[in-house]
Amino acid sequence: MQQTKPRPNSDLLNITGSTHEYEQEPWAPDKVECELKDRSYDFASGVWNHGTIDNVTSGCRVQSKRGHRGRLPVVGKIESPYHHNSWVFTGLSGRGLLYHGVYGNLLSDLILGEDTESNPYLETLNWWRK
Repeated sequence: MQQTKPRPNSDLLNITGSTHEYEQEPWAPDKVECELKDRSYDFASGVWNHGTIDNVTSGCRVQSKRGHRGRLPVVGKIESPYHHNSWVFTGLSGRGLLYHGVYGNLLSDLILGEDTESNPYLETLNWWRK
């Protein structure tokens, strides 16, 4: 019987949650904690009762403009001063569960340099470059 090696920090559980903030300033960490706890305590009470919060960060949500095809995600290679090979896949909004596979597959083809010329979604996805 082969034994598996424990992962580093295997005693730590990493949970990520998001809030819907519409204020100009990001919420304070205690307000974020309250919001996430209210939403998840029923199914993750053990985490809240026995865990600790290590870090709270904030960011901006990418939301594309609505066009004649609805809201389309931002997918493709981007110029970045931090890394020469940077790709982006964001802006799915509430349709992430529906479209993640289609656009994720297209993104992986782009990254791997697969022939995507015949893909009907490619031209549509370049909307944000124009």
